[in-house]
Amino acid sequence: MLDQIINREGSLSKAYLYLGMTANDIYDTQRSEHISLNFFRKAIEADSQSSDAHWHIYQNTHDLKYLIKSLKIDFKNNDINQ
Repeated sequence: MLDQIINREGSLSKAYLYLGMTANDIYDTQRSEHISLNFFRKAIEADSQSSDAHWHIYQNTHDLKYLIKSLKIDFKNNDINQ
């Protein structure tokens, strides 16, 4: 199953990101946020430059280090308006 998601999403990191967003949709309570967070963390393990994964962790935890990392990656890749 994971191989099919990787093929559709294009990489392991994006597959974990997809699974994390799906988990967010299914488990939308605070008690269950660890499920999606684990997928987002796995996305970062697969690709430390995944701005989206850092952003989603920030949205779930409000940990500023993930916001800053996401913004740094976007700025480095010219994906942010100045």
